[in-house]
Amino acid sequence: MRANRFTMVLLKWVLLAATLGWVAVAGADERADMWRMMGSSVRSDEQGDVLWFLVVALLLVVGIFLLARVYNRSTRPAKASKASHRPPARSFGEQAGALGFRPIEVSNLRRIARRLSGGTDPVSILATGSGRQFLTADLRKRIRRREKEIALLAGILQKLGARADHEFHERSFVRVEAEIAIWLVQKNDEETAPDDDVIVDITPISGRLSDLSEGGAAICANVELSAGDVVEIWSADSQYWLPPTQSGVVSTRRTAAGELSISLHFLDPPVTEIRRVMQEIHRSERDDPEDLVGGPNGDNNTN
Repeated sequence: MRANRFTMVLLKWVLLAATLGWVAVAGADERADMWRMMGSSVRSDEQGDVLWFLVVALLLVVGIFLLARVYNRSTRPAKASKASHRPPARSFGEQAGALGFRPIEVSNLRRIARRLSGGTDPVSILATGSGRQFLTADLRKRIRRREKEIALLAGILQKLGARADHEFHERSFVRVEAEIAIWLVQKNDEETAPDDDVIVDITPISGRLSDLSEGGAAICANVELSAGDVVEIWSADSQYWLPPTQSGVVSTRRTAAGELSISLHFLDPPVTEIRRVMQEIHRSERDDPEDLVGGPNGDNNTN
């Protein structure tokens, strides 16, 4: 682009020199005619001097143009070689790894730095001292905020008291014993879930529902859960339709068969569907042939 600009300037000077030369030649012709009319002698080399001046000016302009082109071509490889020898920019993961961070720490650090940079790739934050200083200040602010949250949660837990551990196991709803196949998936905590736009394929785990109420349920499944986890369950039996229901784990214990018996509290229970399932269970129990009086195994002897 700089060469094009120089070419335009050169053309302007060439046109200006040609115009001045043409004006000078025309002036010399007029002066020669005037001297002839007056009967005086005219310098025969005046017009030739003007032409020589014009030729020299054009040669100087062309020479300057050629020298500039040669200079640009000679300096261009040097600039290209400097650019090629420049070390490539390292990614955020490489920068963090060079500072001694582990992969899990790099993942959390990238998520925080991406928030600070407005969602773009935060390469410049670790590349400069000011960026690292800003990141350190933000981490300290996050730690102070989390410490306040922990203190608040500790106060809430203390006010709940020791009775809460027993009250959580009590049910205020009527429960119905059942044997229904279900699907179970564990939900991630919103605060610890990754912010990257990655689609994770979560495979549901099979289990069975042993009893059901409007407020919760008891299930058995081969899964690792603990009190405080959040799961989502739904029925795998077409006869008893229970929609996906988000539930909190109240307590867990191992059965003799090695399965995990889980007590659940429904966080947002679909009451209508749960009542329908409970009614279907009651109806199937009433229609069970083994419970009917005078059935195939009943005593019909009147003697």
